[in-house]
Amino acid sequence: MKILFCHPKAWGDEYLMAQQLARRGHQVCVLQEDRQLDGARFAHGWWQKLRSALRLHAARKLSPDFRPGDGLQTLWFNPASGLEKLLTLPLDRLVRRSPYRGNIGHRMWLIHAALLQFQPDVVIACEGFSYGAPAALLKRLGLMQSALVVQFIGGDLVDEPRAECGVRRTPVSRWLYQQIHQSATLLKPVSPMLGEILRSEGATADRIRVLPSNLGEFVPQTLALLTKDRAAISQEIRVRYDIAADAPLIISLSNNQKGKGLQILAQAWPALQAAHPDYHWLLAGPTNDWFERELRPLLGAAQGITFTGRLYGEDVFRHLAAADVLVNPTLADGLNLVSVEAASVGTPSIVTDKAGVAHWITQHAAGRVIPAHDPLALREAVMQFFEQRDHTDHSIHTRCQTLAAGFQVDVLAIQLEQVLAEAIAIHRHSRQ
Repeated sequence: MKILFCHPKAWGDEYLMAQQLARRGHQVCVLQEDRQLDGARFAHGWWQKLRSALRLHAARKLSPDFRPGDGLQTLWFNPASGLEKLLTLPLDRLVRRSPYRGNIGHRMWLIHAALLQFQPDVVIACEGFSYGAPAALLKRLGLMQSALVVQFIGGDLVDEPRAECGVRRTPVSRWLYQQIHQSATLLKPVSPMLGEILRSEGATADRIRVLPSNLGEFVPQTLALLTKDRAAISQEIRVRYDIAADAPLIISLSNNQKGKGLQILAQAWPALQAAHPDYHWLLAGPTNDWFERELRPLLGAAQGITFTGRLYGEDVFRHLAAADVLVNPTLADGLNLVSVEAASVGTPSIVTDKAGVAHWITQHAAGRVIPAHDPLALREAVMQFFEQRDHTDHSIHTRCQTLAAGFQVDVLAIQLEQVLAEAIAIHRHSRQ
């Protein structure tokens, strides 16, 4: 089949899925924006900027690859240029009154250009709201003759003002979601939790196919070796940060934004420390304005906390393998892949019911699920985890690895292939 990926940079793993489908013999092509294309963004003189703005079409480039040598034919475009934006301006201005980010009419124009260029059998909009909505409108207008699969990864679907996350529901945004529900051939949320949101907003269950994001490019053999060396890695990490060898060690790892819920763990920490002064918290990830403004004052002079800063590559998995448990107090996450990353090296998670991954944690008994926004429940879950000696139960490490095995890219590529083939079959049947 011929597959068009719209905006695979929406979520890093989509490129790996596109690669895997190409290796399985499918013809895969890509539509992706590049605001540096044609140098318009960096033009110094008024003439260069004006010339770029006065293009008849947005700056475009057809490339034989998405990345050098991968063979994924790609139509690149710069959404900041082109006189065609004048034609789409009324729709763009109307929709911009909603939480929609971007020019929806202009995106429709460019998706249609990719359809004419590639003539795909099926289109997958990798980010449900941003690209699913314009693709659905094209479908509604009869300007897309291909099957359409719309993926939802979380922030493009949830509406969680308390977490400062998601898409606010306004009359315009509700209307756009209705177009997606009515026009897409299939909907692909990355967790059952997102599937429930889709059903609550009018999507029919027979068109929803839950398929999670994949674990990424780390090969199973590497992760298996890290799991096997957990004890040695734990010792190494503890020495690095001067943490006692026998201290119960928890880790949090995220981008440390408000929606990740670290403030809930910070609120629970004094009571945890009072009950068990030997507990240690490895707080991994970057700092940011919210972190400095709101989280750090909550932590104050609290003891037993080590800040690692941002982690990269294999070091992410080494830190996860070193800990007894990952504490994931998220307030809103379509999936929250870090719990899968932890599971891949044998580390269980304590997650909230606002993380899509909670479904798999429960299914595989690979940790504990607690209510979100509840410091008391979080404190009790951490204490029970160590008091009931879950951290010394070798079977939980095996269950974690079983969970993670279902998130490998080669496994999920087969499932996505089936979903796309089904979408094509449904689309063709509907046209008969």
